[in-house]
Amino acid sequence: MCLQPNIGSDPSWVWKVAAEYSETPPTSETLAIRFANSENAPEFKKEFGATQKTNAALKGGAPAEASLIEEKKAEAEKEEKEDKDIKKEEKK
Repeated sequence: MCLQPNIGSDPSWVWKVAAEYSETPPTSETLAIRFANSENAPEFKKEFGATQKTNAALKGGAPAEASLIEEKKAEAEKEEKEDKDIKKEEKK
């Protein structure tokens, strides 16, 4: 799915889905969402993209939560190392 701006309407997005299941039988559809203000539209796009990445990770067999935990752990270790380096420099 590719999120695209809706031509002629600033605070809205459109995207196509291969199969929309709310009715029987499933059909290919173009969906749209419109926001009350243009500040909410970019936030939706950001979350839409994040959700696509999460779904791709889940589809690939890697649990998204586990990869997020590993990412946070790596960040914490990096920050801890930087803190130790700063303290060493302060002692000199």
